[in-house]
Amino acid sequence: MKSRNAYIDNARALGILLVVLGHVWSAPPLLLKWIYSFHIPALFVLSGYTFEGSRASSSFRSCLESRTQRLMIPYLFWGGLFIVPSVLTGQTTSLWNLGKRIAGTLYCAGSTDLTFNCSPIWFLSCLWCVSLLGVCLTRTPARMRLLLSLLSLFFGFVIARQGNFRWPWNLDVAFIGLFFFQCGALLSHFSYFDKSHRFSAYTILAASILTVSLSIINPVSIFVGALQLGQTWLFLASSLCGTLLLFEVAKLLPSNRWLTLIGCSTIPILALNYWAHDFVHRFLRIVGLPHWWLNFLVQCLLFTFLAVLLNSDHWIGYLANGVKPSSVDRPHAKG
Repeated sequence: MKSRNAYIDNARALGILLVVLGHVWSAPPLLLKWIYSFHIPALFVLSGYTFEGSRASSSFRSCLESRTQRLMIPYLFWGGLFIVPSVLTGQTTSLWNLGKRIAGTLYCAGSTDLTFNCSPIWFLSCLWCVSLLGVCLTRTPARMRLLLSLLSLFFGFVIARQGNFRWPWNLDVAFIGLFFFQCGALLSHFSYFDKSHRFSAYTILAASILTVSLSIINPVSIFVGALQLGQTWLFLASSLCGTLLLFEVAKLLPSNRWLTLIGCSTIPILALNYWAHDFVHRFLRIVGLPHWWLNFLVQCLLFTFLAVLLNSDHWIGYLANGVKPSSVDRPHAKG
């Protein structure tokens, strides 16, 4: 297997773990508000960084094929897989409800009422749209790309203010995601994750304080998938500060096989997140240990087993994760 960049794997793992923790609804409200203030934008930035280094020079057709394989095939796989469990557990109780959820899944609605308890995979359809928009921008001059990214961000904010109508495949969120995606593409030109880390306690401390402060000041809890963004400048500032914080912590951490496994399994973790949370929550209530932090730790354990399974040579890995599964070698950090 081709050697991996440990910093990027660390960032992916930290990002998806923040998603899992953010979906533990019994966690302290301020912690959830802090996580939601930046974790989705950070994933867009990271996707833009890796995209720029691997597929930015690809043709639109090549990008469409690769992104569909990587994102939409797993989306359809997981979106359809949970139909039977949803019926068996009583979440889907009628033909009308079944049809509504199937339509919602095909529309890529990010709502538990319109999917089979796997609404976090809305991010896959959104990232698919962002990637295709991104490859179109690579054909434009740098200044024009910057201008179009800012216009896309502005258009996304306008849509967010206009009402409750949601665009198919989360294209409305994609206009906002494209700005952060292009921030990641820009960051890749400076080889941010390819340089040895010079630890700066001041950078991490400042980013932490700013992200926490900005998330508290924002009068609205941010939910990017629902286009609930609060004040524009607070959203942008907390997103960028939080992204910097996550990336700096990722570069501070050493090469770690567990983080690599988690970072390679972000799609299945997204898909199974709600099911795992509900199962663990009920189990902990039965045993008398309904602690939010324990729920998170048990989910991490379950997802570790899942990551190991999907990295074995098994055909399910292609459908579930969008890539051919193979054993994960120990990553390396360039420097």
